[in-house]
Amino acid sequence: MNALSESFRDIADDLAVPGQVNVYPAALKWAALQDSAEVVAAMADLPGKSLLIDSYDFPTRIAETGRWRRELAERAIEDLRVVMEAGIEALLGVIRCGGNPTPAARALWNEFVTGRRAILALIPEQSSMKSPEGEPIRAL
Repeated sequence: MNALSESFRDIADDLAVPGQVNVYPAALKWAALQDSAEVVAAMADLPGKSLLIDSYDFPTRIAETGRWRRELAERAIEDLRVVMEAGIEALLGVIRCGGNPTPAARALWNEFVTGRRAILALIPEQSSMKSPEGEPIRAL
């Protein structure tokens, strides 16, 4: 599992452009988590894509919040990534043995949805940030 974490860091380092804002590393993990969820949804015979669309801007939104929310989100994303990685490995094992992965995939999907909901809840309803003119900036 640690090897995957290292690969995320390698990707983030490769994407860093001198003189420009670097890619938020949690954004890469969040995107990978969404991809994993699509795989699980397919194994569970569920339409997962529609649920995921509203969360693609999450990394940008969480990066704009306070440090404690961002750090908590990063830890939660990592925790959910580990659950999904282990779950997908188990589902692939079921398939290799000729079993039906659908019931287990649905259970993993439910775990993902619950974890995702908790992570998304870290974004405040209204942002406390202000525009250069002093107007409040609303969260997306």
